[in-house]
Amino acid sequence: MTAASGRVAEIAAEKTTPRDRSEQEIAGYRDVLSTVRANALGMDVSPGLVLQLHRDLYQFSPIPGGAWKSTPNDIVDVMADGTHRLRFSPVAPRLVDAAMNELVNGYRSVVSGGQVASPIAVPAFVLDFLCIHPFSDGNGRMSRILNLMLLCQASYEVGRYILVSRRSLKAPKRPTTRHWKRRRMAGMKAATTWCPGCSTHTAS
Repeated sequence: MTAASGRVAEIAAEKTTPRDRSEQEIAGYRDVLSTVRANALGMDVSPGLVLQLHRDLYQFSPIPGGAWKSTPNDIVDVMADGTHRLRFSPVAPRLVDAAMNELVNGYRSVVSGGQVASPIAVPAFVLDFLCIHPFSDGNGRMSRILNLMLLCQASYEVGRYILVSRRSLKAPKRPTTRHWKRRRMAGMKAATTWCPGCSTHTAS
C-alpha cells in the first residue's frame, strides 16, 4: 500500500474517499483496525472471524475478500537476472480450511489450558498463519490485525499506542511450527502440530 502522506492522513481521518487500489486498501485497513481496537475483548478467534475481517479489509475494493485462496501463492524472489527463485511454499489451497481450523483450535487449547504464555502463543499463532498464507492477497495485513486482536485479548494493549509494523512480524529465514500440544492423559502419544505441514516448510 502506497499513498502520499497527506492522503494517508485524510483517509485515516475519514475526510476523503479512496481514489485507487492503495487508498482503498488503506481505508479498509483503517476500519478493521478500528473495529478490533474497539471490540477485541468480545471477539472469539475462529476461521469465520478471520474470513469476516478479511472481507471487511476489502470493503472499499473491487477485489472481493472473505474467501480462502483458490490457487497456490508461492513466495518467489525475482533475481537480478530476471529469473525466479522459490523462497517459500505455503499450505496448498485444498488444505487451508483444515489448517486454519487446526491452528485456531490449537491456539485456543494451549491458551485456555495455560500451557503456553500469551507472549509466546500469540506470535507463534501469527507465524503459523503466515505459513498457511490462507488468502490470495492481504495476508500481511491480516497477520498484523490478528496480532493486535490476540495481544489485546491477553491484556497487552501495545496496539493502542504504537502501530505493530510488518517488521516486528517478519518470519525467520526458516519458519517452523513447534509441537505445542502436550500429553493430555497417561499413555497418550505426543500430539502433532496444530498446523499440519507447517513444520516441513522451509525458506531459503
